[in-house]
Amino acid sequence: MKKISALFASLFTASAFAHDDKLLNPTFHEFYHALFYGLLAALVVCAGVYGLKRLSKKKD
Repeated sequence: MKKISALFASLFTASAFAHDDKLLNPTFHEFYHALFYGLLAALVVCAGVYGLKRLSKKKD
């Protein structure tokens, strides 16, 4: 749980950093958004798989 909390904190801190700094290159800014949303999608998929595995264990 500590790792997940640290991941969320680092992602949201990094997201705020990207918007706070107006000196970022627009291309780098778009890459930053793509990376952020890609990691967010991977996290949602992993959580879904984990939830499905947990539900299947409860049925057994």
